[in-house]
Amino acid sequence: MLARGKLLYIVPVVCPDFCRKPRFRACKYRIYQLYLSTLLINFYSQSNMMELRRSPRINVTWRSGIKLSDGRLAMAKVINISSDGLLLHCSENLVAMRVYPMMIEIPRIDKLNEIFKVACKGTIRHSVLSGDVYRVGVQLSEMSSLHAELVDAWINKIAAIS
Repeated sequence: MLARGKLLYIVPVVCPDFCRKPRFRACKYRIYQLYLSTLLINFYSQSNMMELRRSPRINVTWRSGIKLSDGRLAMAKVINISSDGLLLHCSENLVAMRVYPMMIEIPRIDKLNEIFKVACKGTIRHSVLSGDVYRVGVQLSEMSSLHAELVDAWINKIAAIS
């Protein structure tokens, strides 16, 4: 229960007489304690770089282009990538759950000056305005097996360095 302006919460606590029966009690301190423990867990996870995703992500700075439904090409910057998807910064607001044809420029793993132009399709999972760009989560599909192996090679290379 939350009373507006009073910070009154109802949380389960254990009886002090050690009977171990949960009961509910209004307590500001307990919520604060739970909040601090959550912060500590998040800090510990981030400081030890524990990747809890199904597919680990690596941070990159690659270029991408997305063909919009009206025929225009929206340029974007890939921020991180995994074998299943990527996060990019785009100036256009992309519609969630819509599939867009796209192209990603991925450098060759042994010669960084050679770039592969990878054609694939991306399903938009979320698009959130952050400052003057949209942070767009994309699930990748219809990528050739050769290019998927290139992405996996980049992930393995960066993971070995970290």
